[in-house]
Amino acid sequence: MILISTKAIAAGFAMLFFLSLLLIAIIMFLVPAWLEQLAELQSARPLIVISYSGNLMPGVVLSLVVLLAFVAFQLTVRIRGKVALSLVEKVNSFTGKAMVASLVLMFAGSFVLGNWLDGKAEQAGYQPCPMFTLLSNRVTYTAWVKNEALCYDSDVRRIVNRGTVAEAIQVEQHLQQRLKQQAAKLRFLAEEEALRRARAAKNAANHH
Repeated sequence: MILISTKAIAAGFAMLFFLSLLLIAIIMFLVPAWLEQLAELQSARPLIVISYSGNLMPGVVLSLVVLLAFVAFQLTVRIRGKVALSLVEKVNSFTGKAMVASLVLMFAGSFVLGNWLDGKAEQAGYQPCPMFTLLSNRVTYTAWVKNEALCYDSDVRRIVNRGTVAEAIQVEQHLQQRLKQQAAKLRFLAEEEALRRARAAKNAANHH
């Protein structure tokens, strides 16, 4: 017979509540982040940023699910007060193996997901910026560009500091504005050249 401890049961419920909240918080962070990442890959912007920090999360989620199940089982054991020892041993063994599997998934899955994201970016026509160009201070972030010249562009380097979607949008808007300015300048120069030629032609006609 297992003695029921009120404090142990209360602690078990508290742990169950904490792990549940943590799991919900991670999922609420992970899902929007992944959707945002996929949207970036399909955005066709001149520059996008891939964050690899979330690639560990599937393994973390699995670990939390295993812990939740284990805590729930232990709580059930304490409340019921009597459970077959063989069942306890099986659950403990399974939990240990599942935790090892989740750790393997955490790192192996991160590698696989990282390669998958890189492949998607390459398929979309992007290439990663060389090291020590953009986002060199963000270890788990990589800037991908359609044109490698952007990696060395002083204006782009000034804008991109944290690797957010807002910065990628700002870069796109800045480049669009730059193109408009260049087009306006070319039109102005063309008009000036046309006026110069018209004056030259008029002067030549007057001399004749």
